[in-house]
Amino acid sequence: MPAPKVRWFVTVLIAMVILGVTAGLALSRARDADAGTRQQADPAGSTPAGSVTAPDEPVPGESMPGGPAPASMEPPVDADPGPSTRPASVTGTAHADPVIAVFRVSRKPICPSGTDQVQNEGRPVVLEWRVTGAKSVTLSVDGPGVYNTYVAEDTATIDFPCGEDAGNEQTHTYTIAVTGPEGTESKTLTVTAPVDGYATT
Repeated sequence: MPAPKVRWFVTVLIAMVILGVTAGLALSRARDADAGTRQQADPAGSTPAGSVTAPDEPVPGESMPGGPAPASMEPPVDADPGPSTRPASVTGTAHADPVIAVFRVSRKPICPSGTDQVQNEGRPVVLEWRVTGAKSVTLSVDGPGVYNTYVAEDTATIDFPCGEDAGNEQTHTYTIAVTGPEGTESKTLTVTAPVDGYATT
């Protein structure tokens, strides 16, 4: 090959190599610039590729997915409920004996008096009583024997005979009695009234 052609070919080859190297450097710089632009566009807190994010901490009281459920707040079935508040059952029934709560004279008697012209016939005695634990009572006058039967709370108006001499006192006794499971209870009143008698004019 003649010398001028060889020189020209070498010159062209060197120029092509230089151009190729220049183009390669320009392409490499363009790639680096593009990579930097994309890195700036990513958010500050982004996770690099290939990194592992730790799972969130479990909130107290919540169960982990797939984990055991939290313990129940209800007491176990066989827990001791403590002492019972129900009242103890009562066996049998108590029988209260009758009680004479009140027995008294509500109005005092008066013996007959006056003259052969004006006479005061007197007035009877009035008794009253109240008994608990019984439905009825018996009344006796001047000793044993039932004069009459009355309800547990009642009054009785009874004649008051006066056979004593004038200037003396007439006395009569009155007894009420009630009967219960443990026996009989009774109370006696002694009632007196002055005897004036009749005066002759």
